[in-house]
Amino acid sequence: METARANPSDYVAFSLVAMALISRSQPSGMSNLWTTQDADGRNFQAARDWFTRALGVKIDKPNLRQGLKLIAARKNILLGRNEIDKYQAQLVSCEKELEMVRVRLETICEECKAYRINISALETKQRTMLQSKSWRLTQPMRTASRRLRLTLQKAYRQSTALPALSRIKRTPVFNWVRGLNRQLKNETAPLIPVSRNENNKPEPTVKSSQPTTFKKNAPDPLRRFRQSKPANEQALKAMYDQSALAKEHDTFALYRIIGNDLKPRHRQGQSYSNLKFILENEPVLRDCTKFWVVNRIFEPEPEQEIIDLLQQHHQDFIHIPFVAEDYQKIGLDYDCFPNRHYFESDEYCALAPKFRGQAQAALYRLKNLYVMNNNGARNLALNDGRRYAKWVLPWDGNCFVTRPAWEKLHGSVTARAHLKCFATPMDRVIDNQGLLDENYVAKPVDEPQLLFRRDSTLEFDRKFAYGRRPKVEMFWRLGMPGPWDTWTDHPWDLPRSRPCEEAGDFGVAGWVNRLSSGNSVLDGKDHKSDTARAEVRCAAILETIRELDGSLAAGLQESDATTAGALL
Repeated sequence: METARANPSDYVAFSLVAMALISRSQPSGMSNLWTTQDADGRNFQAARDWFTRALGVKIDKPNLRQGLKLIAARKNILLGRNEIDKYQAQLVSCEKELEMVRVRLETICEECKAYRINISALETKQRTMLQSKSWRLTQPMRTASRRLRLTLQKAYRQSTALPALSRIKRTPVFNWVRGLNRQLKNETAPLIPVSRNENNKPEPTVKSSQPTTFKKNAPDPLRRFRQSKPANEQALKAMYDQSALAKEHDTFALYRIIGNDLKPRHRQGQSYSNLKFILENEPVLRDCTKFWVVNRIFEPEPEQEIIDLLQQHHQDFIHIPFVAEDYQKIGLDYDCFPNRHYFESDEYCALAPKFRGQAQAALYRLKNLYVMNNNGARNLALNDGRRYAKWVLPWDGNCFVTRPAWEKLHGSVTARAHLKCFATPMDRVIDNQGLLDENYVAKPVDEPQLLFRRDSTLEFDRKFAYGRRPKVEMFWRLGMPGPWDTWTDHPWDLPRSRPCEEAGDFGVAGWVNRLSSGNSVLDGKDHKSDTARAEVRCAAILETIRELDGSLAAGLQESDATTAGALL
């Protein structure tokens, strides 16, 4: 019976020990289990012998060991069965997954069969088209298009347009007809220069040497913009009246961002001269604190001159330095192109010169974002200004505010302070001195500046670079109607932003004057001047970045040569 237990050896040993103890202290009257002479010195052996005699069986040592081994083996078999059950469950799960894969495979096969049927149908339609009469009639047109493409390649291909992206000869796969159509529509577009030669500077499309003025009876391009009103203004006003901001006095923080002079768009030194004009002639603005942002000017001398001028007039400013090491880590942006060989394709060569310039500027987008830093500086001004005033104005550095313009802006904002955003149309000035004339009449018909209430969470999108709608992107989000709604989007342009929750909830406040860029031909107020500015701005971006890359590379080579000479 003891041998049938889970651990029989323990129970047998216990029984033997008990028998041995009983033999030593057996009571009187009990028959002796064994004699002292037989059991002396071998109590355990005597107890074992008695135990086997009482059971009437003979258990020898080998049989006991085998029994114990069989019990251990039985226990291992039970454990093994548990493992087998576990693996069988896993096998069932795997079989279910395999069945699902088989079903999916059958579905894919059916889809492939449907695709083959569709492809066969398309091939049949293609053969029918190629055999049609209309295809034969248009054969001369296609021949003429091929010849025109070859002519355009010879006329407009420029070996210095871009560094060689690849030496691999490829078969063109792009649709050059699109580029051909663009070329036919823009035959008179000016050539965007790609050489750094000073004699190769672009000329604007405006023929006259005199700037174009805004005609008296010309339609206002911002008419829809000025007439726009929020749909739920009364609800906004009620919500604002219950807020803590309504009890605050309307104060303003005007930030103007000073950047690099970009030739040929700007006259060299225009940032300094316009800053000096503002500091010497702009009046004190009611409830307004003025700040400046010195924004990554990469030429040390002009940057220091601007900082010294600000300090002489005791102006508060933020300095965003240009760090050459950070700039040199930035590469080209190929994300908006089919691949890295696009600039060697027939489609690129068939583009009009101004479109080739825009494509090259898109390639430099990441460098542009760092050097010009338009929206980055605007967001910095927004975040800093919220600490000082109820309204923040992150404006361009050449903005000049006359007293009548400010009073108009101040009155419009305070009268409708329940709106979180206002737009201020811009008036381009050809001669800065004209603003000092009391009889000067502003004609603000240009792209407006923006101001935000402190609790607005809107920020400018840092991905939009200078020259490719960095501020207009905010107009689209705010639902501001204007000429920018009809602008053409090109493949290299970033997608337009969708309207935000605050779309339509904006007002128009006053106006602001934009000081002369130093290039009076480009400071006109008509559509032709807008087009010329866009083209020359693109050329200025390319020229600035290429000159900067060249100067940094030359400085690096000079540094390496100096280091090598010192080591030798």
